[in-house]
Amino acid sequence: MKLLIADDEPLEREVMSMIIRQHNPQVTQLFEARNGEEAVHIARQEQMDLVFMDIKMPLLNGLAAARQIQAEQPDCRIIFLTAYDEAYLGERLAAGTEYLLKPGHPDDIRQTLVQYIPQSQQIPKYGLPKHTDNSHMIQVMAFIEEHLQRDLDLELLSEQVHLHPQYVSRLFKRETGFSITQFITFRRLKKAKHLLAHTEMTVTEISEQCGFADANYFTRVFKKHEGMTPTQFQQQATLEIRTRKTLGHFIM
Repeated sequence: MKLLIADDEPLEREVMSMIIRQHNPQVTQLFEARNGEEAVHIARQEQMDLVFMDIKMPLLNGLAAARQIQAEQPDCRIIFLTAYDEAYLGERLAAGTEYLLKPGHPDDIRQTLVQYIPQSQQIPKYGLPKHTDNSHMIQVMAFIEEHLQRDLDLELLSEQVHLHPQYVSRLFKRETGFSITQFITFRRLKKAKHLLAHTEMTVTEISEQCGFADANYFTRVFKKHEGMTPTQFQQQATLEIRTRKTLGHFIM
């Protein structure tokens, strides 16, 4: 599990990091950000599972940073850290938004992690989605499949089935074994591998066709999951096709 602490106060980050490392071995990678811009950048690079986000930060505040992160990673859970009172929060945070008052008490932090870690566990790298008969989730998966090149987020997918976004997120995970973000990545990579092996499209063209933000991001995600770059995969696929044709020629 990957966790990010975004707070402009070094002492707050240090204390939270210490508490998390001492009591939550499920957190395998822990990152820190000093402001909202850093938080968005790290979340995009590392594909976070959970973010503790301070609301008041320089360059980009926590609310704006959270919106950007969740637009790109709908299944990333965000828990706000704030010293503001509840009246202030009530005007700015949507109902049901999780937050912790600063300074965070160790027990509150541990209880929050216990609540969210089970929903953030990674699926085995080469696992396949479970079969589901749920008509809503079948509709969501079909929409994803038909619109892989689009900017897919939880709000858009929820609109297709007229259900609350958080309910869709939980139901999708329960029915398929994949988070929505993982499923989208899984399908995009499958499409990318097909295009790399069977077309002469460039890596940039394929990244756009499969809905990745840019070619560099596509390359990072592809290498993380496949153990090689898209270019290496394309070269290997081309070599295998030529070898099969050559062997077929000799057999004939």
